[in-house]
Amino acid sequence: MDEVLVKGILEVLGKMKAGEVVPIPGRGGWKMEVTACGGNEFDFTHHNPAGDGRNKFYLYTTVGNKFGAGKTKQEPSLGVPCRNCGAEVDGAVVGALVRGVDGKISERFSWSNLVFAQKGTFSISADGALTVNDASKGFLQAVFLPDKNRLEGYVGVFGPTKPERVVVLEMEELLLATIDQIAA
Repeated sequence: MDEVLVKGILEVLGKMKAGEVVPIPGRGGWKMEVTACGGNEFDFTHHNPAGDGRNKFYLYTTVGNKFGAGKTKQEPSLGVPCRNCGAEVDGAVVGALVRGVDGKISERFSWSNLVFAQKGTFSISADGALTVNDASKGFLQAVFLPDKNRLEGYVGVFGPTKPERVVVLEMEELLLATIDQIAA
């Protein structure tokens, strides 16, 4: 990238006061907004063309990390709070893997793809029942967090039966359990 351009961008970002926003237009009406949060911390938000305040995919923020690294909050406007679905964990369900009666994954859903690209609908009831385009897809059985240091948002694993308890899994736990099983 041109050094002059990079210097200019850094100069603009450095002059921003907390709360100031710089919109960056994208293709098809999408836009990215860079919001200054003070102290060289920024939020980057990807907005849909409808301009209705919903975000697609993510909010990336550098706020709160003393080393300056960012964290991605997936589906910030579409995620469903885990506790509202029967899972005893803070965070949000940001997408779904649906298991069939054979235990295999039969469908995958990203809320933003479903809502913005396919123009569909979804809901998760208080007892964890997932409905997509008015069709029942099963019950929340587990929530999975791929990377707690870089991502916020759990993938919901839904199956045909309602469990007594929703299992909470994180990548590191799954990896350690798998390694222990293989080593045994």
